[in-house]
Amino acid sequence: MKCVVISSYQHICTFKDLFDSSPVFIFTFMCLVIIQGFVPEHMSPWKAHWDHQLYKALEFQYKMGLEALNENLPEIKIDITYR
Repeated sequence: MKCVVISSYQHICTFKDLFDSSPVFIFTFMCLVIIQGFVPEHMSPWKAHWDHQLYKALEFQYKMGLEALNENLPEIKIDITYR
């Protein structure tokens, strides 16, 4: 999947555009398949597969974003005073 390669921290617009277009592509493809005579109920394993693929891509981006955020944020120093 192309979404996995893009760093969402550095290229948020590109990742958002790709993610926004994925469900539209899948919906359009499903409509074309239904028009050709396939039964929508028979597509549930295929839909579950793509749901899982999108979940994995988002989970990967979330983990990469947390790591990038941790690496790029400056160290925060605090002082605690107890009285």
